[in-house]
Amino acid sequence: MDSRHYPISTKLQNTIFAWLLAWPIIAVYADGWHHHHLEMGMDTLFNPFHLFLYAGVFVTGLYVVALAYRNIRRGNPFSHSLPKMYLRAAWGIMLFIVAVACDIGWHYFLGFEESVDALLSPPHLLLAFSGMLVVSCLLRPIWHKERERLVKPIVPVLGFTYTYLIFIFFIQYCHPYYAQWLSSGTPVIGGVSYIQSAALAGGILRTFIFCAMLFSTLKFFKFPKGSLFAILMAEGVGIGLMGGQFQFLISAAIAGIFTEIVYHLFYERYNKHIYLRIFGFLIPAVFYVPYIVVSSWQDHSWWSIHMIAGLVVMNSIVGWLLTYLIEPPKPHDYPTLKD
Repeated sequence: MDSRHYPISTKLQNTIFAWLLAWPIIAVYADGWHHHHLEMGMDTLFNPFHLFLYAGVFVTGLYVVALAYRNIRRGNPFSHSLPKMYLRAAWGIMLFIVAVACDIGWHYFLGFEESVDALLSPPHLLLAFSGMLVVSCLLRPIWHKERERLVKPIVPVLGFTYTYLIFIFFIQYCHPYYAQWLSSGTPVIGGVSYIQSAALAGGILRTFIFCAMLFSTLKFFKFPKGSLFAILMAEGVGIGLMGGQFQFLISAAIAGIFTEIVYHLFYERYNKHIYLRIFGFLIPAVFYVPYIVVSSWQDHSWWSIHMIAGLVVMNSIVGWLLTYLIEPPKPHDYPTLKD
């Protein structure tokens, strides 16, 4: 179908929709806080926190339906009643409804999950995927070079933030702000510290998600000043408060400030590979150094200096390697062998 047949949404409509999507994201983290701190409604799908989430998705869906109805009234056929930006959101909302039905059946036949099980059960992962479909629609205009015409810069920033927060919510069990690896006990089996192993794996997973999203977005979009600080603060507030780790708001703020500095120092030279590689190496470091300082300041860490330094360097190497996926070396950057 010709894209010209699809209606065009306005900047105001897209901005309203972007802020409206904050409701389900806040509801997800509120439900996470509920699971960690309250016993109320743990064995029902219809506790107040779940209803708050369902209400957010319902209002979001109502907004999409209203846009479709408005365009149908203007003469668009049903198949072309939504702007392309909203098609992904419509599919995501419908998939969310299917996921809720699957979740009800799952709980009915197999019971309710506890602890990490709740994050890894298939219906909940389907809910996460449906949520990502909805919120990632805010990134579509920059992928298709429609940003100046369709959205204000805040829209893709919110889309990035929401998508990242959903990812982070579902790996909270190994996130540094939640797991408190540096001050945990020292279970060692067969000479291997499983807490340190889990810390390294969890740190690498968090670094991979953040850097992969950041570098891929940089190919299409220049983040406004302060937006990366806000994204990292949202991560700190979401994970830190959900787990009751208020001290990591300080870590998140420091990481956000230094991420902004590194970003604006190297972004203008982004077309030169060497600056991109340095940028990729430093981004994980400016997250983990404040985290280590704040953790050590609160509780004395039993980790050796070798392990602490290795945690930072290992994650920085992951960030550096990810730059090659986004911007691979060009053939003429290297000499060739001549016969």
